[in-house]
Amino acid sequence: MYFREAGQPIPAAGAAAIKPHINKDEAMKLLTGLAKVLKLSVCLVDHINYRGEKLNGLYNGANRRIYLDKHLKGYKLRFVLMHEIAHYVLHTGKLGPRYWKDPTYRQQLEKEADDYAMSILNILERRQPFRSEVKEMA
Repeated sequence: MYFREAGQPIPAAGAAAIKPHINKDEAMKLLTGLAKVLKLSVCLVDHINYRGEKLNGLYNGANRRIYLDKHLKGYKLRFVLMHEIAHYVLHTGKLGPRYWKDPTYRQQLEKEADDYAMSILNILERRQPFRSEVKEMA
């Protein structure tokens, strides 16, 4: 995946490289539709605190539910939704107690979900996220 630092020029592909292929509302509809096809419920909640951590999103495999912080907006909301869908697609059966007990394992799965989410959104929105945007979401 290609990232560019804030303030750096747009790559040779030009401005079209970051022009959305579909608008943001269409992208959100597509992502929520994908969740529905996968039979995942998406719930917006006031705040997510799990095991003492404030989270932007959480996938609960036991009830096939994705929880999203209702205060998220724009790209961050779409990213977190796709990130949680990625946990379902990539990590079903891998998010048990080890995920919470082994920081290295958790970090690996989080990176995989981040990469998957950014790749899908890059395709949908023809957008190359700034590395600073990704760091802010961590």
